[in-house]
Amino acid sequence: MTSWKICGKQLWGEIMANFDERVNRRGTSCLKYDFAKDRGMPEDVLPFWVADMDFRTPEPVIEELVRRSRHGIFGYTDINEDYRETIARWFKKRHDWEPKTESLVITPGVVFAICAAIRAFTRKGGGVMISPPVYYPFSAPVRVNERRLVESPLVLKYGRYDTASRMPWGCSRPRRHTSMVRRGWKSCWPTSKKISGTPRTFWCGNCQKYG
Repeated sequence: MTSWKICGKQLWGEIMANFDERVNRRGTSCLKYDFAKDRGMPEDVLPFWVADMDFRTPEPVIEELVRRSRHGIFGYTDINEDYRETIARWFKKRHDWEPKTESLVITPGVVFAICAAIRAFTRKGGGVMISPPVYYPFSAPVRVNERRLVESPLVLKYGRYDTASRMPWGCSRPRRHTSMVRRGWKSCWPTSKKISGTPRTFWCGNCQKYG
């Protein structure tokens, strides 16, 4: 039996989902199944999405959502300290980095946050560096916001991704307002493989040198 907190409430139960259970999501207004044809895909397509997987939510989480729903009022809510502490604990456990809760900025989603960061920290014509393989919407906001996309692909060596030993073309000479967008230091979607070496030092040093 395992316990964890959701919005300050202690819950008990099994966290792991049943990965062998097949759940039919057709007919539930599911984007990747029910709207496949509308998005130019065959109706019988088998989507291998990552952000939206077909695993049932653990029962303790469902029970807590039902309990909250029975309150019957769905008015405006806000983020409390328990929410921020949960995020900080997750980063500490997964990435050995514990951010200060007061430094956390809550956004509607990853892509929204990327767009906001690009506009806040770069100017039109400035370079934004990404390290493929990464989440595909990382590149679109760069172009839409009239920035220059610079790619520095991770190198696959012996089953692990590592940073390149030199800067990519486009960063060979000093430029102003160069930034980068990455998904963490230790994992790279969609491979879920660990990145070896010391990428934090590498990237921070090169951003200072070239941007």
